[in-house]
Amino acid sequence: NRDIQKGEEVFINYGPEWEKAWETHVANWKPTIDDYVHPDVFSEENKNIRVKTIAEQEIDPYPHNIQTACYYTYNKIYDDNNKIVVSWDASSWHIAHQRNYADLRPCTILHRNEHENYTVQMHNNEGSMDMEDFIPEDQ
Repeated sequence: NRDIQKGEEVFINYGPEWEKAWETHVANWKPTIDDYVHPDVFSEENKNIRVKTIAEQEIDPYPHNIQTACYYTYNKIYDDNNKIVVSWDASSWHIAHQRNYADLRPCTILHRNEHENYTVQMHNNEGSMDMEDFIPEDQ
């Protein structure tokens, strides 16, 4: 062993398995999709545009890194057996520009009516939240 001198190149042999894996990666690698838009930029540029329904997104999709999400808040009400009964109110929907994502859930916009009311399908953030905070299957 000896000290490495300033400016000296260091060569590391990772072995034949690593070399084969690298060659496979290089042969199969494809560049990423070019439509990335930073979410803050997207929000600012589209703040006066309606949220697209799933049918509209089939014709004119959002960039691959943009996901539709909806706020879902509820009151925990307990029944006589101490089981949580969920009560929620969708009438107070509004666009929120603050950065509190605790109640933000992935959702699919199914329909928008002439009054700009939306029908959505809410989804849970599986794996990243407590079970008691999941949207019940019957909601």
